[in-house]
Amino acid sequence: EGGEGFDVYGRGELQLGILIENMRREGFELSVSPPQVLFQSINGKKHEPVEEVTVEVDSEFQSAIVKKLTERKGQVMEIRESSDEGRTRITLHVPSRGMLGYRSIFFTDSRGTGILQRLYLEHQPYAGEMDNVRKGVLVSMAAGKT
Repeated sequence: EGGEGFDVYGRGELQLGILIENMRREGFELSVSPPQVLFQSINGKKHEPVEEVTVEVDSEFQSAIVKKLTERKGQVMEIRESSDEGRTRITLHVPSRGMLGYRSIFFTDSRGTGILQRLYLEHQPYAGEMDNVRKGVLVSMAAGKT
Protein backbone atom coordinates (compact mmCIF):
# COMPACT_ATOMS: atom_id res chain seq x y z
CA GLU A 1 0.00 0.00 0.00
CA GLY A 2 1.26 3.41 -0.89
CA GLY A 3 4.29 1.95 -2.67
CA GLU A 4 5.13 2.14 -6.29
CA GLY A 5 4.35 -0.68 -8.66
CA PHE A 6 5.63 -1.56 -12.09
CA ASP A 7 4.52 -3.96 -14.77
CA VAL A 8 7.52 -5.61 -16.39
CA TYR A 9 7.24 -7.35 -19.74
CA GLY A 10 9.75 -9.84 -21.05
CA ARG A 11 10.09 -12.96 -23.13
CA GLY A 12 11.07 -16.02 -21.20
CA GLU A 13 11.90 -17.08 -17.69
CA LEU A 14 15.63 -16.46 -17.99
CA GLN A 15 15.25 -12.81 -19.02
CA LEU A 16 12.93 -12.03 -16.11
CA GLY A 17 14.95 -14.16 -13.69
CA ILE A 18 18.09 -12.14 -14.40
CA LEU A 19 16.24 -8.85 -13.89
CA ILE A 20 14.71 -10.04 -10.60
CA GLU A 21 18.04 -11.34 -9.29
CA ASN A 22 19.85 -8.09 -10.19
CA MET A 23 17.18 -6.02 -8.44
CA ARG A 24 17.40 -8.25 -5.36
CA ARG A 25 21.18 -7.87 -5.21
CA GLU A 26 20.87 -4.09 -5.45
CA GLY A 27 18.62 -4.07 -2.38
CA PHE A 28 15.19 -3.56 -3.93
CA GLU A 29 12.24 -5.07 -2.11
CA LEU A 30 9.95 -6.70 -4.60
CA SER A 31 7.21 -9.21 -5.04
CA VAL A 32 6.58 -11.12 -8.21
CA SER A 33 3.19 -12.24 -9.45
CA PRO A 34 2.61 -15.32 -11.60
CA PRO A 35 3.47 -14.85 -15.28
CA GLN A 36 0.73 -13.88 -17.69
CA VAL A 37 0.56 -14.26 -21.45
CA LEU A 38 0.06 -11.09 -23.49
CA PHE A 39 -2.74 -11.40 -26.02
CA GLN A 40 -2.97 -9.36 -29.24
CA SER A 41 -5.97 -8.15 -31.16
CA ILE A 42 -5.49 -8.84 -34.86
CA ASN A 43 -8.33 -7.77 -37.18
CA GLY A 44 -10.57 -7.47 -34.14
CA LYS A 45 -9.97 -11.05 -32.99
CA LYS A 46 -8.07 -12.25 -29.92
CA HIS A 47 -4.74 -13.93 -30.75
CA GLU A 48 -2.23 -15.61 -28.44
CA PRO A 49 1.43 -16.58 -28.78
CA VAL A 50 2.03 -20.17 -29.85
CA GLU A 51 5.27 -22.07 -29.37
CA GLU A 52 6.79 -24.97 -31.25
CA VAL A 53 7.57 -27.49 -28.53
CA THR A 54 9.92 -30.37 -29.25
CA VAL A 55 10.28 -33.13 -26.68
CA GLU A 56 12.45 -36.22 -26.73
CA VAL A 57 11.46 -38.92 -24.27
CA ASP A 58 11.79 -42.63 -23.70
CA SER A 59 9.07 -44.27 -25.80
CA GLU A 60 7.30 -45.64 -22.72
CA PHE A 61 6.48 -42.07 -21.59
CA GLN A 62 5.28 -40.83 -24.99
CA SER A 63 1.54 -41.22 -24.34
CA ALA A 64 1.64 -39.40 -20.98
CA ILE A 65 3.49 -36.44 -22.53
CA VAL A 66 1.13 -36.19 -25.52
CA LYS A 67 -1.93 -36.46 -23.24
CA LYS A 68 -0.78 -33.64 -20.95
CA LEU A 69 0.17 -31.30 -23.80
CA THR A 70 -3.05 -31.88 -25.75
CA GLU A 71 -4.99 -31.05 -22.55
CA ARG A 72 -3.12 -27.73 -22.73
CA LYS A 73 -4.44 -27.13 -26.29
CA GLY A 74 -1.32 -28.53 -27.96
CA GLN A 75 -1.54 -29.89 -31.49
CA VAL A 76 0.73 -32.77 -32.42
CA MET A 77 2.63 -31.96 -35.60
CA GLU A 78 5.01 -34.92 -35.78
CA ILE A 79 5.92 -38.07 -33.86
CA ARG A 80 8.97 -40.03 -34.94
CA GLU A 81 11.69 -42.23 -33.58
CA SER A 82 14.73 -40.44 -32.26
CA SER A 83 18.26 -41.27 -33.33
CA ASP A 84 18.67 -42.90 -29.91
CA GLU A 85 17.10 -46.34 -29.71
CA GLY A 86 14.01 -46.54 -27.52
CA ARG A 87 13.35 -42.80 -27.63
CA THR A 88 10.70 -40.77 -29.43
CA ARG A 89 10.80 -37.17 -30.68
CA ILE A 90 7.48 -35.31 -30.63
CA THR A 91 6.85 -31.87 -32.14
CA LEU A 92 3.76 -29.92 -31.07
CA HIS A 93 2.33 -26.43 -31.41
CA VAL A 94 1.20 -25.28 -27.95
CA PRO A 95 -0.15 -21.90 -26.77
CA SER A 96 2.36 -20.19 -24.46
CA ARG A 97 -0.20 -20.10 -21.64
CA GLY A 98 -0.40 -23.89 -21.85
CA MET A 99 3.32 -24.13 -21.14
CA LEU A 100 3.16 -22.12 -17.90
CA GLY A 101 4.02 -24.47 -15.06
CA TYR A 102 4.51 -27.46 -17.36
CA ARG A 103 8.28 -28.00 -16.99
CA SER A 104 8.07 -29.72 -13.58
CA ILE A 105 5.17 -31.87 -14.76
CA PHE A 106 7.19 -32.87 -17.83
CA PHE A 107 10.18 -33.99 -15.77
CA THR A 108 7.90 -35.97 -13.45
CA ASP A 109 6.13 -37.68 -16.36
CA SER A 110 9.40 -38.49 -18.15
CA ARG A 111 11.10 -39.63 -14.90
CA GLY A 112 13.76 -36.98 -15.44
CA THR A 113 14.93 -38.46 -18.74
CA GLY A 114 13.15 -36.11 -21.14
CA ILE A 115 14.45 -33.17 -23.14
CA LEU A 116 12.11 -30.20 -23.65
CA GLN A 117 12.74 -27.37 -26.12
CA ARG A 118 10.44 -24.38 -26.72
CA LEU A 119 10.56 -21.83 -29.53
CA TYR A 120 8.15 -18.96 -30.25
CA LEU A 121 6.29 -19.72 -33.48
CA GLU A 122 3.66 -17.02 -34.08
CA HIS A 123 0.46 -15.48 -32.79
CA GLN A 124 -2.58 -17.60 -33.66
CA PRO A 125 -6.30 -17.21 -32.91
CA TYR A 126 -7.20 -17.83 -29.26
CA ALA A 127 -7.63 -21.58 -28.69
CA GLY A 128 -10.26 -21.33 -25.93
CA GLU A 129 -10.27 -21.94 -22.20
CA MET A 130 -8.12 -24.63 -20.62
CA ASP A 131 -9.96 -26.74 -18.07
CA ASN A 132 -8.29 -28.36 -15.05
CA VAL A 133 -4.74 -27.39 -16.01
CA ARG A 134 -2.20 -27.33 -13.18
CA LYS A 135 0.05 -24.29 -13.52
CA GLY A 136 2.54 -24.93 -10.75
CA VAL A 137 2.69 -24.90 -6.99
CA LEU A 138 3.50 -22.24 -4.43
CA VAL A 139 5.01 -23.44 -1.16
CA SER A 140 4.95 -21.25 1.92
CA MET A 141 6.89 -21.67 5.15
CA ALA A 142 4.79 -19.22 7.19
CA ALA A 143 1.19 -18.22 7.52
CA GLY A 144 0.15 -14.87 6.07
CA LYS A 145 -2.87 -12.66 5.63
CA THR A 146 -5.47 -13.62 3.05
